[in-house]
Amino acid sequence: PTDGYRSLFDGHPAPIWVVEEESLRFVAVNDAVVRKFGYAREELLGMTLRDVLPEEDAARLARPPEELPPDERTVA
Repeated sequence: PTDGYRSLFDGHPAPIWVVEEESLRFVAVNDAVVRKFGYAREELLGMTLRDVLPEEDAARLARPPEELPPDERTVA
């Protein structure tokens, strides 16, 4: 089952990432993230959201989701 979810994650057309909660370091990124930011997957896995997003977006995403209004819980 995990392989099926992994292929859905990797092949999804929208950028999807998994980050460590405290550091915001990328743990996993899909192909769309690689295309969006123009870094190799291995490079991104050594970076944080703060390295690739505008400061205000990274700061907002560092807050727990329950503290954000629903319309601010994603990055377009």
